[in-house]
Amino acid sequence: MNKKRRFAVTPFARVVAPRKKVPARKPIPLNVLFGLPDDRLATIQITADGRRLDYDLPGTVDIVHHIPPERFTAEWVYLGPGQGQPAKLRAGALLNHIGDADICSQALEFARQVVSKSGRACFNHPDAIAGTTRDRVARVLTGIPGLDVPKTIRTAALTPAELRSVVTREGLEYPVLIRVVGHHGGTNMAKVDTPRDVDEMDQLDRSARSELYVTEFRNVIGSDGLYRKFRIVVVGDDVLMRHMITAENWLVHASHLLAQRTRKTPNTKEVEFPMFARFDSELRERLLPIFQEIGPRLDLDYVGVDCAILESGEVVLFEANACMTVLGQTQKELNPKAVAINRIRESVANLLASPSKWRHARSRTGNGKG
Repeated sequence: MNKKRRFAVTPFARVVAPRKKVPARKPIPLNVLFGLPDDRLATIQITADGRRLDYDLPGTVDIVHHIPPERFTAEWVYLGPGQGQPAKLRAGALLNHIGDADICSQALEFARQVVSKSGRACFNHPDAIAGTTRDRVARVLTGIPGLDVPKTIRTAALTPAELRSVVTREGLEYPVLIRVVGHHGGTNMAKVDTPRDVDEMDQLDRSARSELYVTEFRNVIGSDGLYRKFRIVVVGDDVLMRHMITAENWLVHASHLLAQRTRKTPNTKEVEFPMFARFDSELRERLLPIFQEIGPRLDLDYVGVDCAILESGEVVLFEANACMTVLGQTQKELNPKAVAINRIRESVANLLASPSKWRHARSRTGNGKG
């Protein structure tokens, strides 16, 4: 005797059919291309409790550790100096996790070959990352209305006299910032106010890399005597604010070592947190034409932009690249910053789930069978 299926009846006599069991979505496969630095140096350490392995892989992108594991499955592929071609790729598109063209140039070339041979869609194509050195970014982004891009050159000048000559020949105006290629976050850098001060370049550590970036300095101090550095993230056509750091010194950076002498710590949250709402309601629409031009010009699906947003509305570029710290959730409670980081994470995950929307939905060459 067949049992009759029962239906739940609401007080309004509306028949509600039993819910069908929805099968879990199959995770989206990705091949993640990691790159070893040209000098083959990476730091690996075991945490104090001995239960976790931490590593510092210079030049890597801040994505794969923050995408939802129930939505994606990742096959990691390591590329770098002295290595041959990787084994055959697993199913899925490619996520290029190499973000620094200065220190991972050989890995980027291997990644380019992998993408070309496979013919598969690639998120943040290696060719685009190769174009994100500071001098190339400055050239490519110059001319966007509302964006002030300080002139930047790259030089192998070894002496103060040589550097003074290069600055004059290239038409840069003092003050300038001099930094060793491959360094970020205000490290191994000097501010040079006049030609006479170029001698300070001798204090820089050039033992690992000898070339220098020279960038025109912009004084972006606000009317309240404070400096503000915004980190804006461009994900496809989406533009989101990640943070705003306030400081009393022009060298604005979030690292704890530099923060001790540059950040204005009192009332930082009171200044930063309201800015998230103001960015969405007031600034974002006005700034969209600027930031939505940056992604296409750099040919990147995902890029971080450090900048100043002046009271006049003009944006002053500090740097733009794919290897900024963005997706790590630094907040211990739900607040405007935590919400902003989660929004960026969701935006990245949604774009990763739609390879047809990537700038390189198919490789320029290749048969797609790699």
